[in-house]
Amino acid sequence: MSEFDNHIKKEIQKYLNKNIHFTTNDEQEILRKKKKKQYSLYVSSLVFALILVFLLIGPVLKDEVIDNKIYEFSPAPFSTKMQSSKKLIEREDNMKEKEPKQNEVDKEVAENKDESDEKENAIETNDQKDKENQSADQNGNKEHQEDQEKQSTNQTDNKHQKDQESESTDKEQNEPSISDKEKEVILHKLRQFNSSIDVVIAELEPESYKFKNTFVVKEDVYTRLNNMMTRNVAEQIWSNRLEEKSDGLYLIPMDGEPDFREGEEYSITKLSSTKFKVTQTAVADLYGHYKVLFIVSNIDNQWKISDYKWSSL
Repeated sequence: MSEFDNHIKKEIQKYLNKNIHFTTNDEQEILRKKKKKQYSLYVSSLVFALILVFLLIGPVLKDEVIDNKIYEFSPAPFSTKMQSSKKLIEREDNMKEKEPKQNEVDKEVAENKDESDEKENAIETNDQKDKENQSADQNGNKEHQEDQEKQSTNQTDNKHQKDQESESTDKEQNEPSISDKEKEVILHKLRQFNSSIDVVIAELEPESYKFKNTFVVKEDVYTRLNNMMTRNVAEQIWSNRLEEKSDGLYLIPMDGEPDFREGEEYSITKLSSTKFKVTQTAVADLYGHYKVLFIVSNIDNQWKISDYKWSSL
């Protein structure tokens, strides 16, 4: 402690000794109040400690009493606690008695459910078998029906074929016969039809599409072919292939119509003693698959092509 501090302390002590004086009674009163105050503090501390202990231990004791099922019974015979205890005991006994009965009921319900499931499975199995049998019957009926339809179709086809053969036979028998002379005349006219283009082109000037003075108008060409075909047929074939100009007649280059192919199959039908029909089906790069028809007629004692048609197939 410094010298300054010691000096201050001494001065304060002198002041206190000089100005403050206590009697014996005053000292005893001060001591008594101090002890009383300390006693009150001790009592308050003890009470607080007890309350704190009660608050901490109380919930624990309560839970322990509940868990262990500690019941306080009143000496009165009809107290509320005793009645509650009896009811609880009776309820537990009833539950124990009902458990075997409930187990038996559950067992019966389970057995009945198993029986019901077995019945349902049996019914479903039977239904499935019935459906399979019905399906098999339907398939059998369908196959039988298809067989009948095939048989009916075959019979119809056979009948149709026989009818066609019969019609063909009857037709051949009923059709007028064609003599070799008539056939030769018809084939000769068809050969002339094929060569008609050579007859017309032969009248062209050298290295030109202009005709010589032999053909000045289209009608000259039709007249030149009169011994092979009628004028209508000649005009049908050549009208679009000829052009009349002021200085003469010109050929328009283009593809012609199909002709008769003697080396391939054809048919001749005698329509009358003066008219025959010739039909032929053939295949060519230019025309594809086609059919051609010729009518050969005797007109004014001269055989000519009186009609000509062709069409793609």
